[in-house]
Amino acid sequence: MDRENKEINAVHERDLDNLLQRLGVKDKFDAGEFLCKFCKEAVTKENLYSILPESGGINFVCDKPACVIAFTEYTAEKEKNKPE
Repeated sequence: MDRENKEINAVHERDLDNLLQRLGVKDKFDAGEFLCKFCKEAVTKENLYSILPESGGINFVCDKPACVIAFTEYTAEKEKNKPE
């Protein structure tokens, strides 16, 4: 089986508030104003799967299995199309 090593960025849940504050989105996030990029459901601390910075903004992904799969496919496609 071929294995591929990838570096990932991770944030411990106790550091999430600090990250959201640094990104300038904590108040909006806490108010439930961010929607999942894929299903458009409100993203909260309880259902947050990923934070996706892109195009100068921040997108969020919820933890629904269909959204996690969509996120994985989306990021794989972006990686594949990235100029070398």
